[in-house]
Amino acid sequence: MRSGVAWQLWFGSVVLPLIQLGACSPPREYAEPQGGDRTEEQGGSAGEGVMSNSDAGGGGALSEPDGEGGAAPGAGGTTAVPSTTGGSVNWNQGGSSSGGAQTGGRGNNSAGAAGRVGCMPPPSPQNGSVQASGEVGAEAVYECSVGFTLDGSSKRLCQADGTWTGAAPTCEPLDCGALPASPHAKYDVPCSTYACTATAGCESGYGSTTYPIFTCTKAGTWDGLTPVCTPCRIEAEDDTLAYWLLEDSSGQSFRDSGPNQLNGVLGATTAAETSDPTWTTKGRFGSGLLFDRGKEQFLRVNRGVSFGGNQFTIEVWVRPGPGISEVLRSNAVILKLDVPSKIEWQISNGTSWTTSSVAAEVRADTWHTIALTYDGAAMRTYMDSGQFSESVSASVTLPTPTEFYLGGQGNFLNGTLGPVRMSSTAHTRDKIAADANAGRRCTPP
Repeated sequence: MRSGVAWQLWFGSVVLPLIQLGACSPPREYAEPQGGDRTEEQGGSAGEGVMSNSDAGGGGALSEPDGEGGAAPGAGGTTAVPSTTGGSVNWNQGGSSSGGAQTGGRGNNSAGAAGRVGCMPPPSPQNGSVQASGEVGAEAVYECSVGFTLDGSSKRLCQADGTWTGAAPTCEPLDCGALPASPHAKYDVPCSTYACTATAGCESGYGSTTYPIFTCTKAGTWDGLTPVCTPCRIEAEDDTLAYWLLEDSSGQSFRDSGPNQLNGVLGATTAAETSDPTWTTKGRFGSGLLFDRGKEQFLRVNRGVSFGGNQFTIEVWVRPGPGISEVLRSNAVILKLDVPSKIEWQISNGTSWTTSSVAAEVRADTWHTIALTYDGAAMRTYMDSGQFSESVSASVTLPTPTEFYLGGQGNFLNGTLGPVRMSSTAHTRDKIAADANAGRRCTPP
């Protein structure tokens, strides 16, 4: 009897309270927190009013209350509540249960998750800048600093995935390239990028009235005047009798560029001797011949040519030293310079001489253009395109020269001799000035 009573007492004290607890305790409603986050206390224990799972394994399945979309998650809708601090809910891909759309949780799904709303500002290119708002659909506009040019597109668009279209452009140094070509022009171009300067010039033997400076502009073009290079030296013309350029540079002979081919030799013979002047690179337009008066040096042409119509023009480029220098001699005409004060020349009728002596500032060690004309009635003298003697009356019949000496035979030349041209007509003052100015386009060495 005692044992039966004891069992009844134990059963009533243990089981009945459990039944009453289950029958009498009201069901606790489950609700998602505002914004969809479910939190748990540190370590995973349930806090006040928070439903917790027992162990993160068996027995911990969560049951949603009935209601709209409240069926327990089916395939693809299982809710996972991690047992780590924070307790945020992560939806599986798709984010819905078999009973309806799941609401309230923050989902990381590819279809319904909120994406970025703009782009990070792109970096500015080196030597440039970029302006960008970063909103979807907005433009990033690139510019380069002065002196640089954009390589690539100047605009990119912000896409919905947070990236910019295309590739970022770069800013490359602006280059003006080659200077404009011009016959016989030459350039000194240390660089060709923005703000660089280049100097224009002409090849040896050619000159221009100007030698401009070119500047590379921010537009990528050179700013400057292209030089027009024309020959410094005058050319052989229809009335040319002889034209000794004296630019052979070496050897014992020199050539006549005129039609009569009055070629000559250095000194008295074709052999090397002390009477030979010396070739120099510092002639008037290139090479030339340097004369030493003390060694009585000269050039000889052993043939002559008739002046035809009893008139002529002789043009000489010479850089004399101080004192009296005989530049040209023949049996028909002689030219002397008395540096620094006088030009003197003579013509012959075969037996006597007529002299023209003109005061002039003939500077030592300076290139001068000396021109002489005779038209059968008057002798005229010019220096550096300026007229010094309107006329010296002279009525003679010129003999045919039998030979010519350049550098003299009496008062030998002291200095450097350049081209010598002899013509069969008396040129006008304008023609002589034009010829002299052609040579002045080139800066003498």
